[in-house]
Amino acid sequence: MPKTKKEEKQAIIPENKQFTARDAIQIGLHAALLFFLSGLVGSIGFVPVLYPAAPFVIAIVCGPVFFLFLNKVRHFGMITAVGTLQGAFLAITGHGIYSLLAAFILGLIADILCRMGNYRSFKHSLFGYAFYAVIMATSYFPMIFSADTFYANIANS
Repeated sequence: MPKTKKEEKQAIIPENKQFTARDAIQIGLHAALLFFLSGLVGSIGFVPVLYPAAPFVIAIVCGPVFFLFLNKVRHFGMITAVGTLQGAFLAITGHGIYSLLAAFILGLIADILCRMGNYRSFKHSLFGYAFYAVIMATSYFPMIFSADTFYANIANS
C-alpha cells in the first residue's frame, strides 16, 4: 500500500528514542548561533528608545535559525534544551534568574506544540516558535518583578 505524501514527508527524519552526540552537536550549534544573533541584534537595546523593540527584532532575525533547527530535531526535548540554554545566556548576561525559569517553561511549551505536528507541521511549528520567541522578552522581567532594584542599578551605572 503506497504511502501518502504527508506520511512520506513526516518520515524523512525518523524519531530517535536515544539522545545521541549528533543531537548534542545540533543543540550546541544552534544555541551558539542563536546566542550570537540575539546578542548582535539585542545591542539595539543600548539605544533607550529602541530597547522595547529589541525582543521583537530578535524574534524576526532568529526565526529562520529556529526553523532550520526544526529540520534537525529528532526527538522531544531538543527545543527545551536550546530554550533553557538561551535562558541561561540571558541570566548570565544580567537579565535575571527569572529568564532561566521562564525559558525552560516556554521551551517546553514550544517543544510540546511542535511535537503535536511531529516537528514537520508549519502551523504547529509557527505556534511553537511564537512561545519560544517570548524567551527574549523575559529580559523585561527584572523591570516588572523588581523595578526598584532594576532602576537603582541603572542609576548607579
